[in-house]
Amino acid sequence: MILDNLSDFFLGLTDPRTPDNQTYPFEYLMLMALCGSMAGISSCVGLADYAETYASFFSSYFKLPYTPRHDTFLELLSRIDSEEMEKWFRARTGDIIKLCSLVPMPETRSKKNKKSCSKYQQICIDGKTIRNSGFNNPFHIVSAWYENLEIVLGQEKVEDKSNEITAIPKLVESISLPKNCIISIDAMGCQSEICQKIIDRKAEYVVSVKENQPTLFINTLTQIEEEFEQASSTYQSENKGHGRIEKRHCMAMGVDTEKYDFKNWPGIKAIYVVDSDILTKRRGKEKRSLTSRYFISSVLIPAEEMLQIIRNHWGIEVKLHWRLDVVMNEDKACIQEEMAAINVNRLRKMSLNILNPIRGDKSVASMNRKCMNPTNSINILDNLFYP
Repeated sequence: MILDNLSDFFLGLTDPRTPDNQTYPFEYLMLMALCGSMAGISSCVGLADYAETYASFFSSYFKLPYTPRHDTFLELLSRIDSEEMEKWFRARTGDIIKLCSLVPMPETRSKKNKKSCSKYQQICIDGKTIRNSGFNNPFHIVSAWYENLEIVLGQEKVEDKSNEITAIPKLVESISLPKNCIISIDAMGCQSEICQKIIDRKAEYVVSVKENQPTLFINTLTQIEEEFEQASSTYQSENKGHGRIEKRHCMAMGVDTEKYDFKNWPGIKAIYVVDSDILTKRRGKEKRSLTSRYFISSVLIPAEEMLQIIRNHWGIEVKLHWRLDVVMNEDKACIQEEMAAINVNRLRKMSLNILNPIRGDKSVASMNRKCMNPTNSINILDNLFYP
């Protein structure tokens, strides 16, 4: 039972408080913060309200004179060492991944509806700014999202979006990668050094190509235009819903390194182009948009399979960033102290890591409401970590 193993569960985290300022046990505060995050609470004031509301429940396990205030949580979370917190996050996430490999987890609605045609385990890397955090500039976090299990493997904090280039190699080097792994990154991470890091980790990559790499972009377009008839495969799909019809056409083509200049891109084997034709009908009006996107990859696979991988990359936006913002109110939390904002961000992501594998057809918001009762949160933690 987790309440009997709190020291083990939070192993690796050091209590940063001085001995004369420890009215509340460290593990007690951390458990309350985690349970509160599982309930969708987004701020330290919310954690204090949660502690007061369920004081009788927690007091039955911890004999305390009164419930902790918001500044107690803020001081603790702002002083916990960031590297220790990240190591703890990745260790507990590793426990969840092991359990998922041993015990079948219920499929979410998105997994049931998604046509899977890829043999790869996909890691999506992208950044998100925590709005209203920081006293001057908001903090930016780059995360590694394990699309197949819908969990976060790790994150790195950077000063702003332009510095994602420095954070991505650190993530690639430090996170645990599954077998048959392909890493997808948007154009910000289109750097030869990053591609090399991925190859060094015995993984594959697919990276978006835009004008920020002019030589690569021009050579990619040139080969596509000149060798159009040499495409190894093509695939077309169509989706309808919510007044929107989207047609996609994907073309896969092997890279000709002798005729075109791709020598600076390690492991490159293929280029892909995805053409999208989107027709939107709203209130009797129609709007049409045509876009073309280009990608390089270290694998040449059928266009159908690559199109699914490219579409899966948006899982980090919809299933992680959108949920953090809309479901868990991250941008409205207004935690300005740097370390507290980052550590609370980790607690939110740990909550998603805990809830996503077990929620089945329920939404994350529904699981948050269920976890408002701390008994349910404790039972979930017990089943995941101490089955």
